[in-house]
Formats: sequence, C-alpha cells, structure tokens
Amino acid sequence: FFRTGQSAVSLIAFDFKIQADISELEIGKINDSDGNNVSVQFDAFAGEMFSGKVVSIEPKEVLKDGDKYYRADIYFEDRGISIRPGMSADLMIKIQFKENVVKIPEIVVYKKDKKKFVILSENGNQKETEIETGISDGELIEVTKGLSEGQIVIMSIK
Repeated sequence: FFRTGQSAVSLIAFDFKIQADISELEIGKINDSDGNNVSVQFDAFAGEMFSGKVVSIEPKEVLKDGDKYYRADIYFEDRGISIRPGMSADLMIKIQFKENVVKIPEIVVYKKDKKKFVILSENGNQKETEIETGISDGELIEVTKGLSEGQIVIMSIK
C-alpha cells in the first residue's frame, strides 16, 4: 500500500557497464582515478561507436590460461540501442594522447638488427630509412625520428 505523495517507482539514469579483463602487462598504463577514456564497439552494432570511462579496477587478479588479468569496470551512456548482457565488444582504452605528430600505418614498419625501418619513395627510387617510434594505437604508430611530414612511405614493394 502507498500513501498519498509516496513514490511508487524511482527512475534512475542508467549507464551500461562492461567488465573487461586487462593483462597485467597493460594494467599499469590505466588509471581508474582519472577515468581513462574508452571507445566501445559492439559486434552486433557494426559502425556504432560508444564512449565510456574506466571507473574502477579490481585489486585481485584473474587467472586465464596461466596469465594474470585485472577486471576493470567501464561505464558508458545508454544511447537507446538494444544492448544485451553477454554481447561481445571491442574496446580501445586511451592511455596516452598526442597531437601534431607524424604517424604511419604500423604494418609498414619492419625490424632489422633490432632497429626499425620503412621504405621511402624519393625521386622514383626506394630508400630504406631507419626510424624511431613512439606510441601506437594498434594501427597507426608515431614516428619520433627519421621521418618528416610529407615524405612518401611505400606500403608494398613491387
């Protein structure tokens, strides 16, 4: 029974939560107190990108195939899409951000004698050039030395 003026239902703004297991090799780069930004893409909603934040990391490790992982809670806003428990998602946690850098596809970088190289096109010729690299997002990699903006990197050698 309810009295006059008593609430029967309380509506709460709901954020979705993803639990992600993060390798012990990567966990030190993530700071839950700062709320690292996360891009979330569900397999079921190709092309839809969601934004979220890491809000907590459990202190106890989880073992998977002998490797240690730490469970992180990532929250993101409901955008009216029918997300269901158990759906698969790809996450990209932003751990560092740099602007105005030279970056190239990571696939064009190769190693030789513990050094990194790319092939440049100069005056119609191919030239092997040593480079030094910085951060990577898994597709593009920052070039910190050995390459300038405007130089042409060859994707494949014919």
